[in-house]
Amino acid sequence: MHYGLHDFSRDPENLRTIVPLDSSVSPNKIGQRDRLSELDLTRINKLYQCEINECDWPITAQGVRIVEGSKNQIGDTIQFECENLDDELFGTESRTCLFTGQWSGDDTTVCLSSKPVLYCDFETDDCDFMLNKRNSKFRFARAKGKSSSPDTGPNNDLTLGTSEGYYYLGNTKNRVQSPAKQFYSEIETPFFDIHDSVEYVCGSIGIYAYGIGIKELKVNYLNSFSEAVNLITISGNQGPKWFTKAFAFEKGTKSAAIQISSLVNAGQWREGNVAIDDLILFNCNQEQYKQFVK
Repeated sequence: MHYGLHDFSRDPENLRTIVPLDSSVSPNKIGQRDRLSELDLTRINKLYQCEINECDWPITAQGVRIVEGSKNQIGDTIQFECENLDDELFGTESRTCLFTGQWSGDDTTVCLSSKPVLYCDFETDDCDFMLNKRNSKFRFARAKGKSSSPDTGPNNDLTLGTSEGYYYLGNTKNRVQSPAKQFYSEIETPFFDIHDSVEYVCGSIGIYAYGIGIKELKVNYLNSFSEAVNLITISGNQGPKWFTKAFAFEKGTKSAAIQISSLVNAGQWREGNVAIDDLILFNCNQEQYKQFVK
């Protein structure tokens, strides 16, 4: 605090405003503005983890490598590429070393030699997502740029990171209620076939869940009997950011689908928009399965 011992005192000559708990502390050290104290510096360095100056190199999936010349110091950004130039890279193309010593994004970047089971970035269409009309009280739709609701929803997409890219938005803006009520929505991909030789399916999805009305978002795997197995659960307001979550499941039936459900409070200024982008599913081996479910 930048106050002297007698600041704001009713009797500056005799009454002190601030009395140090430690009697050995000199009055001259109270209220000085010359510099940060050693204790100030210690606390700030601890808060911002300033002793950390680099990130450990991230583990990459088989066939993925970090572009030569990349650095791992705080603030540096690394790029990924495929070792086999004929393969195609899916997932996070770059990651940044944060001041916490952790990389942004996650370990979901893969290089595939064959077409993925399912890939949707919403740039050209809605990938045939279907709304469960019986259970849903608000709709999802392709969107780009800033969402219409204040303090909720994305400004950019995840794929391109720009206002020109598209994402899939569940918008509760028009669900004005007094008092606030909970609204549920459920969307599903078309069922896709899983080859007999496949044991595991790996994947990842970009999620945006911002707003004080956000209650829950779930990503489920549906087998051919429409039985749901939970893969991801996100609870509460996640802040104004995209993040990617990895998942994997063992083959149960010959066909499957991905179901995404969301629960949002709407009304009385309690708004919240959920959005998804960059959904990918691909056949994977046991090593990749372990990496994606960790």
